Amino acid sequence: MTVELIDRLNEYPLVSVLFQVNPRCPDRVDLIKIMRAFVDTNNGWESQDLDDSTSWAMIYHEKSLLDFLSAGDQIDAIQDFFILRLKELYALKQQHPEFAWK
Repeated sequence: MTVELIDRLNEYPLVSVLFQVNPRCPDRVDLIKIMRAFVDTNNGWESQDLDDSTSWAMIYHEKSLLDFLSAGDQIDAIQDFFILRLKELYALKQQHPEFAWK
């Protein structure tokens, strides 16, 4: 446990964008289908707990803060990362107006 904690303290934080679905969501099954398709067609996106009906299902895209340090303007690079990921999620929302997005 101590070694793992020390390793985690030496890691850079992650910059992440995620989309979650509540386990009690009435549209959960259909949302998980589109989440799977989204992850399959969008590079860098990953999923977690899509098959666990008791957990919050999520798709996410994350990058180590270290990856941004070599950019000329780290703030712009991080902002660009967020904007691009949010545009991808917005496109998903636009493709599926049948859901009550919140």
